[in-house]
Amino acid sequence: MNPVVKPVAFFKLDSGGNTSCLALNGSDQYLSLALPAANLAISGNQTRECWVKFAALPAVSVVMIQTAIWNSPVAQRASFIGLYNNAGSYEYRGYVQDPSVGLQIIRWPWAGVATDVFYHIGWTYKPDEADVTEQEWFLGGVSQGNGIIQQGNGSTEMQAPSAGNFTVGSDGNGNSRTNGRIDDVRVWDDIRTPTEIADNMSVELVGDEPNLQGYWKMNGGALDSGPNGYDLTENNSPTYPEDPAF
Repeated sequence: MNPVVKPVAFFKLDSGGNTSCLALNGSDQYLSLALPAANLAISGNQTRECWVKFAALPAVSVVMIQTAIWNSPVAQRASFIGLYNNAGSYEYRGYVQDPSVGLQIIRWPWAGVATDVFYHIGWTYKPDEADVTEQEWFLGGVSQGNGIIQQGNGSTEMQAPSAGNFTVGSDGNGNSRTNGRIDDVRVWDDIRTPTEIADNMSVELVGDEPNLQGYWKMNGGALDSGPNGYDLTENNSPTYPEDPAF
C-alpha cells in the first residue's frame, strides 16, 4: 500500500525579519556554488530544508530540483531533492548516487501539491542505514516517513564530492530547474529531529546554530547567513520579490 501524505497546515507567521524570497523562471535561473566547499561536500548524516512555491508543476517524467550537491563532470557523487511527475501523478523524490553502489531513488506520493502555495520541505539522509530507512521527508514540519524505494540496491553511501556544484533551484549542471519561488534554505551536517524541524521552520535562525553549514535567507540576495560565508552565484539574474514564506 502506498503511503498517504499526512495532513499538514500551511500558514505564514509574522516573524518581522524575513522580507523576500528567491524567484526562478524555470528556464535558466538558479543559484550555485563551486565545490569543493568543505562544509557543504557532505557525505554523511545531513538535513536540508527550504520553502518552495511552485509557479507551475513539472511535466511528465520531469523533476524540478530544489537543492543539489553534485560532482562533475559525471554525476557519480550526488544527492538532490525535488518534485517529480510520474505519469501524471506527483511525488517528492530524494536521489543519492555513489560510484560503487549506483543510484538510490526514494519517492513519496504527493497527491495534493498545488501551485501558488508555500510548502516547507525537509529531507534527511542517514547513509549508515539500510536503503529503506536512509531517507526521510518532512512536509510542513510533519514526517512523511521513509518513502518507497523506486530504485536502489543495498545501502548507498555517497562519497564527498571533490568538484562540481552546490545548487539551489536546479541540478549541479543547471538543469531540472524549479519554476517558482524558494525561501530560507538550510543545510545541516546532522539529522534534525522532527521537533527541531517543526519548531524552527517558520523562525529565522541566528546563523551560528550547531551543525548548521549553510543558511540562505534570500532576503534580497543569495548571501550565506551561516558560519561559512558560502555566498551563492546568481545565474541569469533571478529576482527577489517581497513574498517571504513566513
